[in-house]
Amino acid sequence: MSRRFVIVFIFMGLFVGGVFGYRVLASKEKKDTTSSVDATSSEDTSQPASSQTGTITGILRAINGVDLTTESAGLIKTIEFVSGSYVKKNDVIVTLNADPEIAKLKSLQAIAELAQITYARDKDQFSIQGVSRADLDADLSDLTSKKADVVEQEAILAKKIIRAPFEGRLGISAVNLGQYLDEGDKIVTLQSLDPMYMDFYLPQQVFPHIAANQVVYFTTNAYPNLVFEGKITAINSKFNPATQNVQVEAILSNPGCKLLPGMSGTVKIKEISK
Repeated sequence: MSRRFVIVFIFMGLFVGGVFGYRVLASKEKKDTTSSVDATSSEDTSQPASSQTGTITGILRAINGVDLTTESAGLIKTIEFVSGSYVKKNDVIVTLNADPEIAKLKSLQAIAELAQITYARDKDQFSIQGVSRADLDADLSDLTSKKADVVEQEAILAKKIIRAPFEGRLGISAVNLGQYLDEGDKIVTLQSLDPMYMDFYLPQQVFPHIAANQVVYFTTNAYPNLVFEGKITAINSKFNPATQNVQVEAILSNPGCKLLPGMSGTVKIKEISK
């Protein structure tokens, strides 16, 4: 009887010890897990913008970029550019036939000259009371009107000459000599290439870590060994409610005009110094 009691007592001791040991081990694992999570959260909030978002894709955009068109319809008389060439501001791109406009301008100039002579003559006559003040005022009004007609015709004639509105590189010509152009028809694209804008998007958790003039770096598979440096110029004033991203604009140096509008690549943001 005494031997059986000892055996039962031993088994009960082993059972109680096992339960107590399991509870201690489980409590320790839970504490370790909680500490690990807290440490990870603290580490994430201290990371720079690029490491918090993973890969950031940037799209290049010209600061100035347009498809050159014409305000006036007409036949192309001369083409003054070569596809892909570099032009300066006000360089002539295309001239349209303007023979009718030139003839009309000469006619209006002759009429204005006659009005000028009439006014000068009557002004002399008025000084000796040969004509009335009303006649002289009428002559002056007529002269002013004729000069305005000349200025208007000169403006119409100027539209027959299409010039580059800014410095940049031309694309591929969309016109031919002798072709008739309607108003708004495309002639050629013109893009300014250095510097360039770069647009990219960031999630809202990164918003506190970015600012104007912050340095950014751009790389593209077109030039895998080159890094193009720039600075943030603007951050959009609202988030996209669908994506919860904000648009960021940077200006990027483009030495040698290697980059072109529409190219994409990877953006890295330099952490703000604390």
